[in-house]
Amino acid sequence: MRGFTTLRVVGDIMLGGSVHEKTSKFGPSFPFKRFSGEIKPADIFFGNLECTLFDSKNPPEKNKVLLKSDPSVIRGLKDSGINIVS
Repeated sequence: MRGFTTLRVVGDIMLGGSVHEKTSKFGPSFPFKRFSGEIKPADIFFGNLECTLFDSKNPPEKNKVLLKSDPSVIRGLKDSGINIVS
């Protein structure tokens, strides 16, 4: 008998903007706390990350959109069970 692997996939994980402000205040796991119980059982959890992760204090140029979050949110992704992002 063969074993089974559970796979969960989610898209559009946006951790920048106001979410970044909340993770700075409440910790990197804050955006995932509401549904973390639903994703823990997966063997593989793939998420489509809709922002870049880098540490920069420089604001974006005027009229430019910068979708970024601090690398500290990696801890929140890991703690929630997400183990692969694109």
